[in-house]
Amino acid sequence: MTSKNHLLSIGEATSDVSLSDRVQVFLPKWKLRDVEQREINSVTKKSDITIPSLVFLSQNVVVKNFETRPVRVGQVSIDIFKSIVERLPIDLDPKVGATHIDDEKYWKRVCVAKYGEVVSSQIEYHGLTWKRLFFERYCEEFLLNEESIQKNANLFQKVNDYVFTLRLKGLPSKEITNEIISRLSNLNKIEISFLDSKNIINEEIATWFGGALQKSHSIISLSVSGNQMDDNTSRMLINGLIHNNTLTYLDVSCNKISCNGLRVLLKGLLEKPNSILSVLNVADNHIQAEGGRSLGRILRTNTSLVDLNIRLNSLGDEGGKMVFEGLHKNSTLTRLNIASNRLASDAANALAIALTQDCCELCVLDLSSNQLCNDDIENLGIALQNNYTVISLDHRLNNNMDTIYLNENETALKIDNIINRN
Repeated sequence: MTSKNHLLSIGEATSDVSLSDRVQVFLPKWKLRDVEQREINSVTKKSDITIPSLVFLSQNVVVKNFETRPVRVGQVSIDIFKSIVERLPIDLDPKVGATHIDDEKYWKRVCVAKYGEVVSSQIEYHGLTWKRLFFERYCEEFLLNEESIQKNANLFQKVNDYVFTLRLKGLPSKEITNEIISRLSNLNKIEISFLDSKNIINEEIATWFGGALQKSHSIISLSVSGNQMDDNTSRMLINGLIHNNTLTYLDVSCNKISCNGLRVLLKGLLEKPNSILSVLNVADNHIQAEGGRSLGRILRTNTSLVDLNIRLNSLGDEGGKMVFEGLHKNSTLTRLNIASNRLASDAANALAIALTQDCCELCVLDLSSNQLCNDDIENLGIALQNNYTVISLDHRLNNNMDTIYLNENETALKIDNIINRN
C-alpha cells in the first residue's frame, strides 16, 4: 500500500510532464551536445553543404582586387600570402607583379602558360629565375610596339631589377633605344638580329645606336651578328663604342666587314691603353691577308683579349702567318678559332714557334678545314712536346692530309697524348 501511494504521489507531482521527459532534464549537458552535433552532421551529410571559412572568403576578396589593392608579406602572414599568390590569375598586370610577387612558382606558371613547356629549356639563359625570364621576354616583345611603350612609360622603372639581357628582332626608334639604355640600369647584354634584308643596321642606325652605347654604364656584351654590316656601318658603330668603358664581349660575325673595317675595330677597341674587350668574334666576314697583319700587330701589345674567333674568313697562308707571329709575344690569348682560312705551311711554322714561347697561354686551338699537310702536323707535334697549356687542338678536315694519317700516324697519336697530358 505504501509503495502504491508513493508511486501515485510521484505521478501527482509530475502531473503535466511524463517521468521520462522529466528525467531527461537531468542528463549531463555533454550528452545533449553530442546528440545535437550528430543531428547537424546528419543534415550536412545529406545536403552535402560545404561552408567556406572566413579566411578563405577574405583571400578571395584580396585575389579579386589584387591589381588595384595588392598586399605584401607583413600585411598578412607568409602562409596566407602564399595561398593568395597560388590563386592569382596569370594575366595579372606585369607592373603589379614585378613589384609585389617574387614567388618563383607563380612566375613558372605564367611562363609555361604563355610560352609553353619548351620554355623550361631556356631558363638557363635568364639567370635560372622564372621572374627574370618572364620580364626579359616580355620586354623583348613590348619594346617593338611603340604605342604600348608610350602608354606604359613607367614600365622600365618597375622591371629594372629583372632585365639583364635583351634579344631583339630589330631595334626600336632612336628615342626608345636611348630610353632603354638609360633607364634599364642592369641591362648588360644586347643581341640584335633581323629577319629580312629590309630591316638591318644601316649607317644611320649604327650612328645613333653607337652614340647610345657610348653613354651606357652597364652594357658588357653586344652581338650584332648577321646584320649585313659593311665597313662603313661598322665604323659608325665603333665610333660610339670607342668611348664605352664597360664592353668586354663583341660579336660582329656573319656580316660584310673587310680588312678596313677590321682595322678600325681593332684600333678603336683593342689598341687603346685601357682596353677591356676580352672576347671578339669576327667569324664569317670578308677578312683577307691584310686583316691578318692588323690582328698580328694588335696581338703583340694587347693584354685584354682572351678569346678570338676568325673562322670562315680568307686570311690565306700569309695572313695566318702574321696572326701567329703576333702570338710570339702574347701572354693573354687562351682561345683561338682560325678554322676555314686556307692556312698552309708558313702559318703552321709560325704557330709552332708561338707554341714554344714561355709566354704562350693558348689552351684551345681550332685549325680544322685548312690546307695543312702531314709535315705541318709533325712540326706542331714537336712544338707541343714542351707545351703545357694546350688542352684542345682540332686539326680535322685539312685538305692536304691523308685520312689514314689522321687515324694511325704516330705524330697524330702523340699530339692526342700531349693534349690528354695537359
